[in-house]
Amino acid sequence: MQRGFLKVEATLLGKIATHEARNITEETLRDALFQGLLDTEPARQNHVKTEDPISWHDNQCFSCTARPGAGRKKSHDVAVLPHTLQGVANPGLFCEVKWLKKHQHREGEIVSDVLRLTLSRGCAPEGDAIRTYLLVGGESKPFGQTLKKLQGAGVNLRWSPAGNQSSPDTMPADKQLIIQSLLHRANIGFEEFRTLMLFGRKHYRLPPDIWRHMKIIVRARWLQTNSGRSWRMALWEFSHWGVKKKRWSGAELARKFRGLHQRRRRRRTV
Repeated sequence: MQRGFLKVEATLLGKIATHEARNITEETLRDALFQGLLDTEPARQNHVKTEDPISWHDNQCFSCTARPGAGRKKSHDVAVLPHTLQGVANPGLFCEVKWLKKHQHREGEIVSDVLRLTLSRGCAPEGDAIRTYLLVGGESKPFGQTLKKLQGAGVNLRWSPAGNQSSPDTMPADKQLIIQSLLHRANIGFEEFRTLMLFGRKHYRLPPDIWRHMKIIVRARWLQTNSGRSWRMALWEFSHWGVKKKRWSGAELARKFRGLHQRRRRRRTV
């Protein structure tokens, strides 16, 4: 994944050097990451994908037997599918990508990405689990503003140890993601989970089993300034090393969601 990040970094530097920074989009990052992963090991090219459909998309409704119909499936931006190469098993990876610009409010989309990664990662033991990453970049001001809003919503993505947007020599400490807190603390977490689960007008797919706690690790980051402007990017991994090993079954998670949903509906009618 490190080489994929370096490929994205090189692509962004090229855009900035030729005064094309305004043309940078999520597709720019996604395509560069895809190419970087291909370049890492050309023999696995059939396993590297973009817009890879999520495995739990077709789960039936948790309160009836309805299943999602035809249509565009929810997907991961970039994926390396599990495979074995020269006798070595590779569990694969999923990565979601975002590029932030001025006057955009995309913290909800990033919370959705984090939930999507957590659900797709499931409860496999750490050594066997597919690896999950979030790649976010953009202009420095909206980048910093978005991280601050995400921290308030329960997704503690950090750029520096102090939590500000300077660029010190040391990486920030690992942080925890507590899924129950994410669903409870702010409307943003609950609403994004509801949107991921919803299909049709009133059906909600049964979520997969997940871990209740995850660790957030900064794997790489980047800062570039040019003519008074600056851009930042970071790669976070969501892991399960060294955190509480408490499972949350799909049925339990569905009951928790249903209870929260009913309480919110009652409050709206009061």
